[in-house]
Amino acid sequence: MVERNSYPTGLPDDQPPASNPAGAIPCTSAKHKCRSTSGKAWSPSGNNAMTRKRPFGVTLLLWVVLSLSAWGGIRFMGAIRWWTEMSEFEASLSPVYLSITGAGWVLIGAALSWGLVSKAAWSRSGSILFVAAWLVEYWTVRTIFQSSRSNAPFALATSTILLAVTIILALHRSTIDFFISEEHEHPTERSTSA
Repeated sequence: MVERNSYPTGLPDDQPPASNPAGAIPCTSAKHKCRSTSGKAWSPSGNNAMTRKRPFGVTLLLWVVLSLSAWGGIRFMGAIRWWTEMSEFEASLSPVYLSITGAGWVLIGAALSWGLVSKAAWSRSGSILFVAAWLVEYWTVRTIFQSSRSNAPFALATSTILLAVTIILALHRSTIDFFISEEHEHPTERSTSA
């Protein structure tokens, strides 16, 4: 019977390493999963086949960004589709403004989604800024260009909840750990000799 590897090698559990490969650092931390040289997640329990999952909070951040980006896409397509009618009836917002801002939300949202998926450190703060900018634009259009509506308290409460949830998700410990985990999984070797 073959013993389980005590360090990450990228080899299956049933195949012992010929020798300790260069750079294979033993991992004894129970807090995070280590990475093998093949890039697959490795845990101290010896389950090399399991990859590290994205935390639920990061997935929710991704859904928020994708939802607001989809809204921008619908806005862009609606402005293009109804361009003549909006110009004919002199809508309070021009189709040029609606199409440019809609396309902008799609492009920024796509970049931010890529950042969240690829674990880019800037994407945590970027998601907060994205939602805050979207809410500023929403409330600017709502208060300046649209007639007043009776659902203002509901819209204000929903906006506040959306921003609060985004901030909480971006600053949650599991989200922070997910974005900085590469540093823990691949520590750099520092020489102490002078």
